[in-house]
Amino acid sequence: MENCGQNYHNFHIDLPSLEDNTLKLDILAEFDDKKFLSCLLSQFNFLLNFNRDTTSTKYLIEEFFSQWFLCFVNIKKIKLPDKCGDILLMNYYPTEKYLKKNKRKLVASILDRYGIKSDITIKIVHDVGDIDFTLLLEICVLFGDDYKKYIGNIPRTYFYYGEVCGNKFRRFSRDILNVDITFKLDKKTKENVFKIICDSIQCSMNSNRNVASLLFDHFFMLERVNEYYPNYRLTAQTYSSFLEQHSHLSIIDRKIRDGWSYCRVYDEKFVEKIEQPIMIDIKSTDGVNTNDKIKFTSKILTTTDEYDEEGAYMHHCVNSYIKNKNSLIVSIRSGEERVTCEFDIRSKQCLQSRFFTNKEVPEHFKNPVDIISQRIKNYPHIIRFKQEQKPFITCIEH
Repeated sequence: MENCGQNYHNFHIDLPSLEDNTLKLDILAEFDDKKFLSCLLSQFNFLLNFNRDTTSTKYLIEEFFSQWFLCFVNIKKIKLPDKCGDILLMNYYPTEKYLKKNKRKLVASILDRYGIKSDITIKIVHDVGDIDFTLLLEICVLFGDDYKKYIGNIPRTYFYYGEVCGNKFRRFSRDILNVDITFKLDKKTKENVFKIICDSIQCSMNSNRNVASLLFDHFFMLERVNEYYPNYRLTAQTYSSFLEQHSHLSIIDRKIRDGWSYCRVYDEKFVEKIEQPIMIDIKSTDGVNTNDKIKFTSKILTTTDEYDEEGAYMHHCVNSYIKNKNSLIVSIRSGEERVTCEFDIRSKQCLQSRFFTNKEVPEHFKNPVDIISQRIKNYPHIIRFKQEQKPFITCIEH
């Protein structure tokens, strides 16, 4: 072929980041032909002078790679699946060793490389096409040797990658491949995991990747917690109940790692003054007081368990404040609603007040927050407390 005059020496393609760059090396070995490369570049000469609009350039680059890999596939005689073969090859190249072992079949070679080759996983990849291989691998690890029994009954949409990222090029998380991870789950636990995964699919705001990560975190924590709670098991069967149990397990795990359980002892008169109930008049829509009242109670948090419960209930990080010697936490409550308030013991000023998930205080709680703030500000003495602590292990109820 004639040299088309392009400066191929300065041409560079940033291939997908791979663990051992085997795809890049194989491509360089197959395409180390300057005339061929020069001619290939001329075919896409418009790229060099193209106005670099981000969207259009991204499209053209993907088209370039499609042509590039088509030539590579033909030379290597790789057998691609009907769907998304280019995506699988670009992101999960199995190396020549596994292609040769699996009769040049791409899907079987990739699965074989990652140790999850079976009839059902091959079928799943062919059915899904644009599959999240990291997720597929993680789910197989969770179910262990029994993965074939469960994974085929998980809806195929669970493993679909395209909704997460439409780009053909993605970063394959290989952390899991570098560690020998084995979870020894009993049959009942595996059935619960299966039910949680299937139920999570119904949650439109949920990320499939997040569910798998939470399950991994859960069983890593459970290994530590089981040293002290040997009978603690995953009993949740729905996604929402799993989140509750996961939150509870996180609290136990944090206590074990921290090693101590804390208790603050405030002056009884101070506690009595702050925790007096608050009655607020209910006003009509035109601002006129009615005969009805709303009762608000306040609770000074004093123990590790109370801080943990408040944080879990309110979905914020107040449980980390118990060791802050200048912080006083008061939980203002009415029915099932709460507002968590932090005060500076030295200045007696309210530093922050938060509703559920750190949202702003709703209007009907503002008056009670002001009343508690005034009570603390007007307390005539220095606010002191005695902090007691004991090893958490001695606090565990078996």
